[in-house]
Amino acid sequence: MAKKALLSAAEILAAEDLKTEDVDVPEWGGAIRLREWSGVDMLAYETEAEQADGSRALAVAISMSAIDEAGSRLFTADDVEALAKKNGKVLIRLMAKIRALNLAGEDGAKEASGN
Repeated sequence: MAKKALLSAAEILAAEDLKTEDVDVPEWGGAIRLREWSGVDMLAYETEAEQADGSRALAVAISMSAIDEAGSRLFTADDVEALAKKNGKVLIRLMAKIRALNLAGEDGAKEASGN
């Protein structure tokens, strides 16, 4: 087996390693693009989720994941309360996708599918 070359810091920092997934949301009349979280995002979500109730925690997760075609976030912190008031089934469905994007391997797939 050939030995793989070691990456440099520049190569690691330049790598585009955050996957995205477009998710249909018929209740909203279209699709939404979700992006994996960076390490900073994961820690920020954990901190925020500890202080939030259920629907607000879902809305925070979605606000941190939903991006436009340019890769910019769709929602700001000011949008979270309004987003939390959207259809609960949609919020839960999107959270399942966010978990699937952010949890590695089979465990992530099982958690996202509710198993």
